[in-house]
Amino acid sequence: MLIARQARWVLVAGLVAGIAFPSVAAVLTPWLRWMVLAILALTAFRIGPGLVAGLGRVAGRDLSLVLGLQLVLPLLVIAVAGIAGVSGHPLTLSLVLMLAAPSIMSAPALCQMLGGTGARAMGLLVLGSIALPVTVVPVLWLAFGGAGFVEAVRAALLLALIVGGAVGAGLVLRHLSGAVGARALVRVDAANALLLAVFVVALMPAVAATWSESPVRLLSWLGAAFAANIGVQLVAWRWSGSVDVAVVAGNRNMSLFLVALDPVTMAPVLAFLGCYQIPMFLTPLLMARVYQKERG
Repeated sequence: MLIARQARWVLVAGLVAGIAFPSVAAVLTPWLRWMVLAILALTAFRIGPGLVAGLGRVAGRDLSLVLGLQLVLPLLVIAVAGIAGVSGHPLTLSLVLMLAAPSIMSAPALCQMLGGTGARAMGLLVLGSIALPVTVVPVLWLAFGGAGFVEAVRAALLLALIVGGAVGAGLVLRHLSGAVGARALVRVDAANALLLAVFVVALMPAVAATWSESPVRLLSWLGAAFAANIGVQLVAWRWSGSVDVAVVAGNRNMSLFLVALDPVTMAPVLAFLGCYQIPMFLTPLLMARVYQKERG
């Protein structure tokens, strides 16, 4: 289908539509968490048995890698922010949540587009998602000033229950569907692209509001989003030499926290989350030459 083939441009259209039609976008914003769950279920359906098989490819080094990416890095940001006196800044919380999140579900496909195998990315995706309810507890606890340990545990359990349920539902539906042909998978890709575009539209009111209040602030958040995504990719690439590791390290599914943390807590983060979608969408374009040049 045309939508599936032009998925990147469909997502860009979502960005433009969200900015051009703020009243429509505002209506969609309350549905953000439900969109996250639908995207998870649809993606799990699309990947199917490969999602479970990916766990079998994970070696011991990847467990330590996941702990480094989802636990050590956000704790390091919390420590540096504490020393700098900016622990309570929304940008600090945004970076902490981004780094605490596991890989985006489309990471294996991105890796294949950029010259990687996608196999290791699949293993990191599965292991990171399983580890999230454990690794996120100390991160949330310290991110909110060392108070609310019970709240951090509650959020972690909610993440495990809701995210596991959404992914499990997608896998069960795939199993019940029997053999799924190529044409059906293309339709799933098209549906996922449309749903992602609507999700992006729903994020735009926060971006537009920040722009109206202070264009400089929004540009700084956009710069931080690019630095966090592309910067982490470059560091991970230099350190590991693996496209899979680099893509996973820089592209995180921080939207998962929309289903676990209350809207008041997430409100200051929405503008960064909207900005963060841009380097994610542009990763295949921005990083292709970097990875190909280094591999050559």
